[in-house]
Amino acid sequence: DERDFLQHSDRDALQRESQEIFTLISDLPNETDEAQLLADCDTILTKLTALPEQRRNFIEQFGVIPIMAMLELPQSCVVPVALKVMIKVVEDNPKVLQHLSMLGMIPILVRLASQPEAQGAVRMEAAQVIDQICQHSNLTLQMFIGCGGLPLIVHLMSTCTDLRSNEMHTRLAHTVVDAVLRVVMLQSSEQQTIPTNDFCRLFSKLGLVPLLTGVFNQFIDMYDASVERQAEVGPELWSPIEKISDILSSISRSYPTVKAHMALEGGVVEGIMRLLEPKSRSQLDHPRHARLVLVLLKCIKNMSMEPKTLRSIEQAGAIRALVLLLGRRHSPYYKDVENLVLQCAFYLCRVSRRRQEQAAKFGIIPHLQKCIIEKSPLKQFALPIVCDLAHTSQQAREQLKNNGGGQFFIILLSEQYWQTSALNSLA
Repeated sequence: DERDFLQHSDRDALQRESQEIFTLISDLPNETDEAQLLADCDTILTKLTALPEQRRNFIEQFGVIPIMAMLELPQSCVVPVALKVMIKVVEDNPKVLQHLSMLGMIPILVRLASQPEAQGAVRMEAAQVIDQICQHSNLTLQMFIGCGGLPLIVHLMSTCTDLRSNEMHTRLAHTVVDAVLRVVMLQSSEQQTIPTNDFCRLFSKLGLVPLLTGVFNQFIDMYDASVERQAEVGPELWSPIEKISDILSSISRSYPTVKAHMALEGGVVEGIMRLLEPKSRSQLDHPRHARLVLVLLKCIKNMSMEPKTLRSIEQAGAIRALVLLLGRRHSPYYKDVENLVLQCAFYLCRVSRRRQEQAAKFGIIPHLQKCIIEKSPLKQFALPIVCDLAHTSQQAREQLKNNGGGQFFIILLSEQYWQTSALNSLA
């Protein structure tokens, strides 16, 4: 009947279009005129992107190899268009993406995007394909990693140098941050055998930390500028700050050498401190910012457990920022904040009289006393600091005196385990 005739007619039209596309792709290597070459590529792109049915029909007839062949043409001007075709082909067909990855697309992609002379358009289009690969499944992500994807991620991040005024850099930074987060979170997936520690160590070896810190600080600059203008901070700005914080948190749980590298690398701790001490009280009291503070405090706590990091954390102004956080008792998640801050203070102050004196000067003593008097589980961190302050310096002892230190140590005599320490402090 007429409906069957129309269906056959439509199918024949799709097949003719597919054959024409295949012919155009097959003739590309023989075309010497660059203008004609680009015109043919645009025609291919237009035909393949017009209708999903056309893309599916082409793949059913000729497979994905012709698409991959476009990426390997010697004429560099074809590459951006070929990548656009690739993006369009895989965006509504995840199975094709997995098929392309298994047939060797990823090494070609890595080679193209890693070339120093690669144009910004090539990097941007390649980043979109990488985003699809990393988001699609653990299998394609693992293939990407196995084909040299991590050095490519680091290379792409090194090009994100001007987020404030260059939209392409900003879009690329979003994509690369997402890719890094997917890699470091891969361990939480089922049947994953490679420890996150190894990924973090490899990223550190490849030089990711200073590049990530640079992007992190650029996003913070843009965030601070929005706050100063009293503008609404949208998800496109806040989301990468949260994601980078999660990445830094994962790295801070890695091997001691990675923690040390992270703390000693300029800008990491400083960037964290900028978010722990925002420009306005309303920022810190916002639930969204309060959750971020918890993630960043975990970073500081994890790093401070490695002795080699303590000097860098101190120099970034961490002690002052930590004591100020203890003073915000009505802020969201205060109990969690107090827990993390006291652990950080314990690691920072336990072996350094200079840092003990700083903590006393910035006002930590009443917070420690309150924690101990209320018999908080955190007093195991607070008691050693208070007892050490009596032996730190004349200035620290003055601070103890101003906060009723003598009477406080007399009360401590009732604590059987701390009687000796209390007596030494009174002496």
